[in-house]
Amino acid sequence: RSGIYAINQQGQATRFCSNLAWGSHIEFDALGVFFDGDMFVTGKNNSADSLQLYRISSDGVATPFIQTDGEINGFTFGADGALYFHEFYQGTSNIIRVVPEPATMLLLGLGCLGLYRRK
Repeated sequence: RSGIYAINQQGQATRFCSNLAWGSHIEFDALGVFFDGDMFVTGKNNSADSLQLYRISSDGVATPFIQTDGEINGFTFGADGALYFHEFYQGTSNIIRVVPEPATMLLLGLGCLGLYRRK
C-alpha cells in the first residue's frame, strides 16, 4: 500500500496520507514562520507524470504546492523561514526561494498586532 506513514514509539506504522502514490523527500517547516509547521513532500500522486512538491496538512491531506515544468530535485527551509527548492529545467539548474505573497504577510502582521493589543 502506498502513501505516507507515521511510526509511533512502539514501531507501529499507521497510514497518515493516502493521496500520494509515493514520496521521495520529506521535511517539516520547523520554524512555522510562513507555512504553519506543515509537512512538505516531493512525490507523485496517481495522475502526475513528474515529481511535484506537496504540502501535507496536519490531518494528512496532500495538496500540490509547487507545480513546475522542470524536475524538483530537493528542497529545504532556510533560517529565514522561506522554502528553497532546486529545479532542473531544459538544461538549466535553479534555486528558487518561496515565501507567501505580500497580502498574506500583511494579514499575518495585522493578526499579530491584534493579539498584541489584546494583552
